[in-house]
Amino acid sequence: MAQPFDFASLRVGHIIDAQDYLEQWYLAIVIEDITPHKRKIHFLPFQKNSKRDEVFTEGVDSHKVAPAFKHSEGVEEPSKCY
Repeated sequence: MAQPFDFASLRVGHIIDAQDYLEQWYLAIVIEDITPHKRKIHFLPFQKNSKRDEVFTEGVDSHKVAPAFKHSEGVEEPSKCY
């Protein structure tokens, strides 16, 4: 049985779907645990582009994260990912 998706359980290295500030969904990776309630997310289609990192806060941005591939279609060119 799948476990419910929980923002607080996200850790560095977790692959998720995340919605950016333009409301587009992308496959993403958690790259930093800033605090127990904040995570830095990198959107995978954007190779090593730190401008495509966003900080998500539990409660405020919880609706913008989901299990991987729930909203995204994956990465077209994995070799260009982070």
